[in-house]
Amino acid sequence: MKKILYTLCAFGLLMNGQLTAQVAGCDGERYVMETFTDFTKTTVKYGENFTADGTFQELLMDVYTPDGDDIDKRPVIIWAFPGAFISGQRTDMDSLCQQFVKRGYVAATIDYRLLPTPSIFNIPDSLDVLDEAVRAMGDMKAAVRYFRQDAATNDNFEIDPDYIFVAGGSSGAITALHTAYLDANDNIPDYLQTIIADNGGLEGSSGSAENLTYSSKVQGVVNLSGALHKLDWLDAGEAPLASYHGTDDEVVPYGYDFIGVEFSGLQFDFVTAYGSERLEQRATAEGVTNFLVAAPDAGHESAYTPEFGIYYNDFIVNGITFLQNILCTETVSTQDLENRSQEVQVYPNPASEFVTIDLGTINANYNVSILDQLGRTIKVFSQLNDQKLTLGKEHFGTGLFIVQLDFMDAGIERISKKLVFYD
Repeated sequence: MKKILYTLCAFGLLMNGQLTAQVAGCDGERYVMETFTDFTKTTVKYGENFTADGTFQELLMDVYTPDGDDIDKRPVIIWAFPGAFISGQRTDMDSLCQQFVKRGYVAATIDYRLLPTPSIFNIPDSLDVLDEAVRAMGDMKAAVRYFRQDAATNDNFEIDPDYIFVAGGSSGAITALHTAYLDANDNIPDYLQTIIADNGGLEGSSGSAENLTYSSKVQGVVNLSGALHKLDWLDAGEAPLASYHGTDDEVVPYGYDFIGVEFSGLQFDFVTAYGSERLEQRATAEGVTNFLVAAPDAGHESAYTPEFGIYYNDFIVNGITFLQNILCTETVSTQDLENRSQEVQVYPNPASEFVTIDLGTINANYNVSILDQLGRTIKVFSQLNDQKLTLGKEHFGTGLFIVQLDFMDAGIERISKKLVFYD
């Protein structure tokens, strides 16, 4: 797999309202605008372990902090680089970290262990790839715990331990997804149980004994062209998910297929996995707040080229809005949400040509997503504040649909309504 370099303005994570307090520093500009021009890059050792071929490796990460910041509780986002688990380096994500730190985050890019460089006589098999994914997951979990340990002890980086997000591209996204969703409550096949046990268990063994006493739980995932080995590992109540993916990805499937790579003119298919489309469907069915922008007909690398910039930019713009509201709003009470659900009206329903979404007296910014009966998102309207929104049949087609309203002042709390369009 060729290395993919990502240059984003910002990313946002959709949260499900589990956080009940806002992070410090919400002034309307921080976390959205580049409010810092200077930053400090600090390289630290967060763990150590052995690679698949027995080589001892110190695990380093570069941590970016904004200079002149007077806030001592900042959200942190941890990035893992792409490279098919055989190539890449933490500096590949420097530009992303710099863009985040200028917006007031602490940002980090990590080492994680890679497979030995393959040759035509030494191609890794499916178990090798799964073993490497488990190793990478253990490394990223050690990095998450490092920040919580630091917050509880030396507090060198002044992060908020309640707002730790993981992110990555391609193999780095696969690492982040498994870090967030694979846990002891999941149905893990025997072949993978053995690999996990051989690598120190689900938490791995890359951190120190003290490091391992801290939680590796994360509060959100940014997934750029990644996948999860088993779909049912994404469960209700788990970390929200923001995804971007090309629909014709030939390396990491957009739907369900093999993860494969071309080497020396030959195609090698390793393990089956569920990509962003299937993850969105699963998350929606489980009530996990999620967000997907798909680039139609885009491949693994071409999805990040100017040709598909309109979709890429859509993901960025929505991400900025979502992230700001996650960090800077209090959650609305359950009773208030029940009242809102009763107040929101969709009429006429069934409808033949047009439908109106009426918020009544509710005064809040919101997003509207239209889903079909299979839970697939077919249209998104973002950053709205109108009391009434009229939509035409051309946005839907004929049949049963779900209208989802995500209120920005409610920690991205969601209200859903059924709608029928007929001929």
